[in-house]
Amino acid sequence: MNIVFLDIDGVLNGTNFLQASVWPVVKENQFWVMALNNLDSRAVELLNELLAKTGSKVVVSSSWRHAWKRTQIQSLLCEKGFHGEILDMTPELGDRAVEIRMWVNIWRHFHSTINFVILDDDPVEGFGELFVKTDKKTGLTQCDVDRCVALLK
Repeated sequence: MNIVFLDIDGVLNGTNFLQASVWPVVKENQFWVMALNNLDSRAVELLNELLAKTGSKVVVSSSWRHAWKRTQIQSLLCEKGFHGEILDMTPELGDRAVEIRMWVNIWRHFHSTINFVILDDDPVEGFGELFVKTDKKTGLTQCDVDRCVALLK
């Protein structure tokens, strides 16, 4: 199975996008609107391309998993045009590299194989070329997608 460990901020949005978009005034019960407006549909389409070309599923490693359930993140992404499947979220242990490593080890205990890449704008140490660092200004780019596709094929 192919897995994309997905951070959201800095991957499915970048500071350029966020600065150019109109951020809603956050009032009670408007967090959904705020989150939806913080997703760049161009980056979501690039993620769709990556998933379609590799048959990958997503495991959310983003801090968004602290505030949203897996099904809520799936819905938010779908509202921006996401066509993939969020399989799971990493455990919350305070260190993204440890969280991903634990998830991979548990998966390998029950399943024979896993290929994966990590998409994140912050360093995730110890994974070598499997870590694809996005630029937090631009978010996910075609170059990032092409690199992930090459790693997962």
